[in-house]
Amino acid sequence: MVVDCTSDRRIRYARVTPQVDAGTVTVTLDDVNGHSEVIVTYELTVLTDAANAHLHVFAAQYPAFLQSWEQDIAASLSQRRAL
Repeated sequence: MVVDCTSDRRIRYARVTPQVDAGTVTVTLDDVNGHSEVIVTYELTVLTDAANAHLHVFAAQYPAFLQSWEQDIAASLSQRRAL
């Protein structure tokens, strides 16, 4: 569910994973020297004591998760340019 948005540069939405966590995700897009910079921020609260470990794993793996998005987007753009 979209909580709020600002023009075409920022959106914040609510998310819930039952029995795990609930919170918001904010995605902000900026133009930096002719390139896009995206900032993704998660604000999550665990819903059960058992979910604490899940949140710690998510946080630890988050940088690699974002890196994979960057690589996938770059590969997709590269393929489109080749067409």
